Amino acid sequence: MAMRNACTSCRFRKRKCDRAIPSCARCEANSIQCIYIPQKLSQAVQLGGQASDAEFAGMNLSAISEAYPIPRRWYMPRLLRNFIDGLGVSQAPVHPGSMAWGLQTVWMQHALSDPCLFHATLFLGSSYSDMLRGERTSSSITLFHQSELLRLVRERLGHPVIGTDDCTLAAITPLVSSAGFSGDRDAARIHQAGLRRMVELRGGHDKLGMGGLVAALLHMNSLVCRIAFNQHDYPSSGGKPTLPPSALEIRILSSLEDLPGHYIPLQSIRRIIRTAYNAKLRADSQVSPALDHEDLFPTASIDLFLPEDPIYQCCYLAMTILLSIVQQPLHPSKSLNCLVHDLKSYLTLTDTQTWLRYIPEVYSWVCMIGAATTDKLELRIWFYFRQASALRLVSLQNGCFMDELWAHFEWLMGRRSSQAGDRV
Repeated sequence: MAMRNACTSCRFRKRKCDRAIPSCARCEANSIQCIYIPQKLSQAVQLGGQASDAEFAGMNLSAISEAYPIPRRWYMPRLLRNFIDGLGVSQAPVHPGSMAWGLQTVWMQHALSDPCLFHATLFLGSSYSDMLRGERTSSSITLFHQSELLRLVRERLGHPVIGTDDCTLAAITPLVSSAGFSGDRDAARIHQAGLRRMVELRGGHDKLGMGGLVAALLHMNSLVCRIAFNQHDYPSSGGKPTLPPSALEIRILSSLEDLPGHYIPLQSIRRIIRTAYNAKLRADSQVSPALDHEDLFPTASIDLFLPEDPIYQCCYLAMTILLSIVQQPLHPSKSLNCLVHDLKSYLTLTDTQTWLRYIPEVYSWVCMIGAATTDKLELRIWFYFRQASALRLVSLQNGCFMDELWAHFEWLMGRRSSQAGDRV
């Protein structure tokens, strides 16, 4: 019998693997899921990069056509590449245990042996291709794989085992996100209801597999539907958010402390996040004694030394919007809609990969402020989609980040709604 390949984590880090079952010693010590790619797919998934910078896990997709679980079609290698490219993290550090890493490895490993999940992968890849071409309607290839995915899901639902397995659950998640992005409330509601029932039958989110990938995808789906349809059924990963929710700002301030030097104006961004943190605490008069002496830094100094860097401008505008929502406006003459429009304009001038490589949490913080402030569905989806890659870089073992982002968005939505009600 041929010896199995090294696990994906050891191959990714270029470390020697003892190939132990069910988990090699290195994965066991680091508390990460140990995954072995079958021998016949050993040339299909090639994880590269240096352990020092955890480069993108590139995939050699041209060598796996014989491993497709459905009849081969000429465009399939391209759609698989589109699926990987659509994650948006090709130039950012992708660490083992993140959602992006799970999609590149765990998802792809299962997709190459499960027809339902394979159709879901091709559906996502084709949808991404449609988006790149600027298509307003789905292509015939996209519709084909969507219909095949729906057909296989319906066939499985009555089965006592595969009807609620991880591959089936994971395969449904693109249907929910697609319905959210297209504004199809009825389709999203049907798919979400089905997923909730399946999760109940499995015993809850903590019983789901793929190393936490399925649960993370379900949480992301819920966030999409909340943004698109104003739903309130987000499944918390655990823990009770504080009000006002300041955990996200605390996380960001902590991450910025250890960030290596870069041309990004980190000190200015830290002051911005600290200002937003203090404003949140003051919003409901829940200021801790330790923060009583921390005053908002003067508006004049912000305007006087405003850098031209577009990333700083985005952070500054996001803080301005947040302060306006909590009734401490820096620019009373500008409406929230104007500020959100300015924020979008500056975001389009920034390099997404720079955000992802150095300050992904700040990127999510900025974009979700924009999403929580606008009334326009298309703009809310734009802000969410802009930062979705940042969510994929977060460790699957750290579900709290998505909970914190959710609480941040919910609190801003609530404050903005109450402010509008007061004006009426």
